[in-house]
Amino acid sequence: MASWRFAKRQSAGGGEYKIDFIGQILLGQPIEVLTRVVSLGNKSLKMTQWVIEQGAEEPLSVCESVMAGFQRSTGTSFVLPDEWREAINGFEK
Repeated sequence: MASWRFAKRQSAGGGEYKIDFIGQILLGQPIEVLTRVVSLGNKSLKMTQWVIEQGAEEPLSVCESVMAGFQRSTGTSFVLPDEWREAINGFEK
């Protein structure tokens, strides 16, 4: 796992979001958020997230997002580290 110092210098920030609200979500309703990295690029990754009612199979909301590697000290993008790629690929298997 990346050290805390490394994580504070480099992070993945949101670049683009698309959210579809399909069904109503009520206060107190038991929900789950399912997240998956669907593609891993050189400097970014794409994720899909579903909000579902616990026990259901169809989403109440779907979010597609692009996250980019961001170097805080310089304000520039960076190539996603191999350590991050390995962790994501291991989790998504």
